[in-house]
Amino acid sequence: MFKINPLSIFIPRSPINQVFESRDIDFLNKNQDKLKDENFFNIIKSKSLSNIRSKWKSNRLNGNYHYHLNKYYLLDIESEKSFFRGILCGLSSEILKQNLIVPHEKVFNKRVEILKNYLNEVKIQAEPVVFAANFTKGLIDHIKLSISNKPIIKFNYKKKKYTIRAIELSDSINKFSRFYIVDGHHRTESLKLLSEESKKECQLLTFITDISYIKSDKFTWKVSNPSINLINKIKKLESTNLAPSFNSFWVTYQGKKYIFKESDLDKLSIFNLEKWIINSGDKIKRCYYKNIDKKSNSLNSIIFNYPSVTFNEVINFTKKNLLFPQKTTFLEPKMLTGLTIYELC
Repeated sequence: MFKINPLSIFIPRSPINQVFESRDIDFLNKNQDKLKDENFFNIIKSKSLSNIRSKWKSNRLNGNYHYHLNKYYLLDIESEKSFFRGILCGLSSEILKQNLIVPHEKVFNKRVEILKNYLNEVKIQAEPVVFAANFTKGLIDHIKLSISNKPIIKFNYKKKKYTIRAIELSDSINKFSRFYIVDGHHRTESLKLLSEESKKECQLLTFITDISYIKSDKFTWKVSNPSINLINKIKKLESTNLAPSFNSFWVTYQGKKYIFKESDLDKLSIFNLEKWIINSGDKIKRCYYKNIDKKSNSLNSIIFNYPSVTFNEVINFTKKNLLFPQKTTFLEPKMLTGLTIYELC
């Protein structure tokens, strides 16, 4: 069993002007002039890590943030269609080294190295990783009592209501045996690597929620400027004039839809679909399917659909020591970037 730790964090004074969603990065890059100067996106936009660090320090010293010392925090995220609740806290890098954090997705060493260098230079974490665990009855009951605590901050952002409260956790209920990574595989590995190389214990900025809260949506796979080999393979598939189910394997190209049969992939699986695509040398761009507009779905693009993966399927895969291809699952909740900022020592 292991414990989570309290953290001292910075929370923006005007969150609706200072935070952003990481899934909006492409849009923000094109519309940066519409953002407030104090938005955290403007802080991290610089390609120079030293500039990012100095911009963060300047914003902090200008009074744009409230500082909350050494606490656990209860975060609620509520919309018309969903509700998430969990604990914002720190998780020791020593725990990360004990194989108690269960991944379900491949990580790429180059990206881990880049993120490790970022942490080492900029020295802040501004978006919690999301872990799921089986909460005990004692912890669930204590959380229910804590929702009467006065909010530290409460605001609406993009039709969602965010509420953060301080919460106390006694040793008797601060007990966990295993976490499943919901979002943040690379960030988790980068902090672990930083700790190993520096020989220092670090805290991972973490949002922990009960497994029952996790919801699954999906990414869409897109290939831009596909190879002739891939195009020819697609044209050999069975075409259809009907709208295929989102719970099946199919592809759309030049306004036509094609369906994968079992024999096309040997077995209908996400793993085989990825191999089928990249065997021709094509590269997959994985994006949130609601963000694919008519312009991005051009005649020079191929869109691949596959059934969404539930979190129960994720857990079952991890029990078999299997890892999904990168960006296969789209699991919620997703965190706002810049809402809770933890400064590394």
